[in-house]
Amino acid sequence: MDTSSGLSHTVTLPHGYTVTFRWSSNGVVTVWAPHIPRIRNPRQRRRFLDDYDVARNDFMVEVATAINETITVATVEGEVTVIRPAVRH
Repeated sequence: MDTSSGLSHTVTLPHGYTVTFRWSSNGVVTVWAPHIPRIRNPRQRRRFLDDYDVARNDFMVEVATAINETITVATVEGEVTVIRPAVRH
């Protein structure tokens, strides 16, 4: 897999948001549209964050596979997820 130009993936999330994950040698950048989410309802925010976590982890599997390394993702909430590369066939 050629990763010289980096990887990018855009996901549509609930409440009209999209997030684009970009990875290059400088690290991971997250770009939100139309703006950084501000969801006040606790139940809606939790569901939104669950969908975001799935999208982020899927992207990080792509990155881990591209660099053939395990990645650790730590959130501001204190959650830690270990992402392993997918098996290449």
